[in-house]
Amino acid sequence: MLLLGALIGVIALITFRTDIISGIGAFYGVKNLNSAQVSERLDGNEFLILDVREREEFEVSHLKGAVLASEVDLEILRTDQPILVYCTVGYRSTELGATLTKKGFSDIYNLEGGLIRWKNEGFKVYNIHEQPTDSIHVYSDIFGLLLTDGQAVK
Repeated sequence: MLLLGALIGVIALITFRTDIISGIGAFYGVKNLNSAQVSERLDGNEFLILDVREREEFEVSHLKGAVLASEVDLEILRTDQPILVYCTVGYRSTELGATLTKKGFSDIYNLEGGLIRWKNEGFKVYNIHEQPTDSIHVYSDIFGLLLTDGQAVK
């Protein structure tokens, strides 16, 4: 019973931490968009989509049209370029979004809840071969507990 209580506490902490992270991002001018808002805007190729995770995470699953942030020369981008950032739960992407905002970028958006929330809400992710997949690289065992729709990979 104690283990179950601890597990529930950890999940609650992660959930509230995500909300706190979103609040910090908003303080730095990073606007959060929920999954439905992002989905509506992806069809028009409006964004440069930056995946803030590591290559091995990206290869397992990513948003269609995304590129690894580490492979983009941010210095050559227009500061008014609409950019969507995301990661597993929103922490790393909020950090990059805040950094970009401090560098003068004015149109930065963060996928609220990250790839895990995106998948849990029924939206598609793609593997390295650009094929739809149910696998999600969850970064850690704890984040894997948040995935309710899909196969956790770490």
